Amino acid sequence: GLVLAGALVSVGPGVAAGAEPAPVTITTPVDASAAAAAAAPTAPLSGATLKRLQQLSREHSRLSAQTGGGGLNALQQLYTNAKRAAEGGDFGAAIALYSELAERAPEFAPAFSNRANVLVAQQRYAQALSDYTKALQLAPLASDAWVVHLNRASTLTQLGRANTLDPTVQAAVQAALDADPNVIRALPERSSWSELALRDLAIATQLRGGVSASEEAVLLVNRAVVNASVGRWDAATVELQRAVEKSANDVQPFWLEYALLLYEKGRVPDAVAIANRVAAKFGSVDDVNAVLALLEFDQGNLANAETRWSALQRPRQFRSRAALSNDRHWPPRAIETLARFQKLTD
Repeated sequence: GLVLAGALVSVGPGVAAGAEPAPVTITTPVDASAAAAAAAPTAPLSGATLKRLQQLSREHSRLSAQTGGGGLNALQQLYTNAKRAAEGGDFGAAIALYSELAERAPEFAPAFSNRANVLVAQQRYAQALSDYTKALQLAPLASDAWVVHLNRASTLTQLGRANTLDPTVQAAVQAALDADPNVIRALPERSSWSELALRDLAIATQLRGGVSASEEAVLLVNRAVVNASVGRWDAATVELQRAVEKSANDVQPFWLEYALLLYEKGRVPDAVAIANRVAAKFGSVDDVNAVLALLEFDQGNLANAETRWSALQRPRQFRSRAALSNDRHWPPRAIETLARFQKLTD
């Protein structure tokens, strides 16, 4: 089925030392003034400091005989086994193996960043945040540090969506943030999460430098996700529009979220055109049919709306206001239109 940006966190598999982990992509909305303040670039590093951090990052991004106990071959095999377990979906084994690697090679940054990816897959976001932060402390200028910042931004966004007040989680998050000088200090309230996430995305952009069109689209989508998560629909729409322009000939799942944002802004014909392009590529998928059903209903085409709705395999997933808002991240106008078309539960 279609995986919407913002509906699911995708976790990249473990990677070899020196390679880049796959970005974790989530989707969310932010207003321009808050974004500008949160995304202010970090101060440039002095030459001596830069060289020292580059050297430390290289040392902490590879295994060596000096990295930890047990011998280099044993550590490399442990790392390989952990990656295989993660790639095979055996997350429990992967976490156990990465934890052993982190204990035996406590300065090896990929042990922490890859374990964080697996923790995200298990929705253990506070622990993942701590691991991403540890990886960035060890190797702040590693070749994959931009992806770690990107993934940490996604994790912060998920924590912000949960808006958890659990004191244990709050303490773990604050400890992780306090340990990292690159992150804005802020209370973990919903509005603050978005600023922290945008800050990480700004640093990711800085570290990556000349990004490809696909990499820029990933960063734009993630910024849109952050903004959408706190209801900053204008900023989210702008970010997704730019991301769509980067892939104008290659329709992606996040285009459907762009269609919903266009609808939120009253641009109904544009929303319909974008949603139809998604449908042409991804076929009869519940998310697509639900969006097209509400758009048909909005335009007074009740028969077409009913046809689209009847094609849903799991219509109950779209009959809860809370699920549409919190899980699928639909903007308010779409939810209200669907509520006029179908009976929704609170």
